[in-house]
Amino acid sequence: MSLKTAGTCPPRAELLARITDWYGSSLGQEVGSQEAACVERMLEGVFGHYLLQVGCDGPFREVVMTSHIRHVIALPPAPGHQGLGMRIVADAAAMPIATDSLDAVFLPHTLDFALDPRQVLREAERVLIPEGRIIILGFNALSPWALLRLVRRGRVPWCGNFLTRYRVGDWLSLLGFDIEMTRMLVF
Repeated sequence: MSLKTAGTCPPRAELLARITDWYGSSLGQEVGSQEAACVERMLEGVFGHYLLQVGCDGPFREVVMTSHIRHVIALPPAPGHQGLGMRIVADAAAMPIATDSLDAVFLPHTLDFALDPRQVLREAERVLIPEGRIIILGFNALSPWALLRLVRRGRVPWCGNFLTRYRVGDWLSLLGFDIEMTRMLVF
């Protein structure tokens, strides 16, 4: 039995599934269109056979499907979730994917709602080929969005783990990644 009280965040397993619903709101649509355009630019120079998208596909479905990568695999936020073509239902912190097998991993707000975001990054690093790419979208803990967390407590997306780009950059550096670009959107 699960109890929910006002102002508390739902269990992490539900959050990524619920962010897809948030992308249907007017604010979510605006954010999603800007994020999709940014992801499209980031994927322009990425080629290969396999891209794994972990989490919601929301406004990114078309951008990912039209990229230069031949096959897109989705690790959806919940079983039964409708999404991209090939789907694997698994925990993002323990991906059932062979080591060194993917050209790119796309994490749209996955770290914001993961129980252990560092483990998700370790898994992404493990499944990527050498010179593979990782694309991460996240809400910035040092932005006006973080202030909205105070008044919209318990609601998606404000109940996520907003991480600073410096923290994520640190984790990526420890895993041997070179950061090629960062973009700040919306605010």
